[in-house]
Amino acid sequence: MSPHSKTDAAAREDLAESLFGGWLRPEIAVLFSAAVWGTIWVPIRQLNGIGWDSGVAAAASALAGTFCILPFILRRWREALVVPPVVWFIGFLLGFGVALYWEGMARGNVARVVLLFYMMPVWTVVLARILNRERVTPRRLLGVALGMGGMIVVFSRQGGLPVPNGAGDYMGLLSGIAWALAFVLCGRPGAEKTTLAQFFISLLFLTPGVYLLAVLPGSRETAAVLAAAPGVAAALFWLVGLTLVWLLPGMFMTLYGADRLKPGQVAIFLMIEVVVALVSSAVLIDEPFGVPEIVGAVLILSASLVEFVGAGGRRTAG
Repeated sequence: MSPHSKTDAAAREDLAESLFGGWLRPEIAVLFSAAVWGTIWVPIRQLNGIGWDSGVAAAASALAGTFCILPFILRRWREALVVPPVVWFIGFLLGFGVALYWEGMARGNVARVVLLFYMMPVWTVVLARILNRERVTPRRLLGVALGMGGMIVVFSRQGGLPVPNGAGDYMGLLSGIAWALAFVLCGRPGAEKTTLAQFFISLLFLTPGVYLLAVLPGSRETAAVLAAAPGVAAALFWLVGLTLVWLLPGMFMTLYGADRLKPGQVAIFLMIEVVVALVSSAVLIDEPFGVPEIVGAVLILSASLVEFVGAGGRRTAG
């Protein structure tokens, strides 16, 4: 790398760190994003309740998010857009991965889709070993085992192993693989990339991705997706919230951590989303929270604790 490119890379890194004054630990950023993803059902549920299709709502939120950060991107266009092809590929994997996950839950069994998505730590460990030559430590294996065990216990009410059955299930599985590959590519040494670039590019792919998946023929009616959504005035509040409180912070914090942690750590920390979703739904809408949920939550939290204690394996953003 030339001295000039080193200077550019340093300037880019300073910009990312300056947003938080250098105080935010990447582990905390990913745990925060997991809490955000774990409660994103709230605005989605509210929008569905007033007649908005989830595909329309997600596409509108992603488009609004893109416009929200566009002024900042225009000021930093070289950092956000003049990037290697691998960064565009990472952005595609992240954006389209979110679209697959959301549409999978709309088409398939929600519990099975979530469980198939959160096989992500397994794919992350395998891909990191193959692509990055990352050593598979006993701590990592323990974290994956605890996390996956917790997921299976939580969703044991569904019965059986999470075998894909239908388009929605396969979307959940593919979204987990896409995110695992994105995290592994984020972890490759020497790549000139920034959180800002990956953040913006993922939003560019998310907007059309989530809408195109929604109108694919299948178990949902295309006409219903394309129909004008009623309750526009009432939906505005929840769309703004979905964009500013959930989507943008969730995506950015996930990427902030992924650029600074090992891929397996990110995947395991994100499993906290399931615990947050269980607790929040039990508190807000009286969803069941019995022994399987408690045992599963303890196992998932233990997996994250194992990784948090061992987070000395942190790496520097590329």
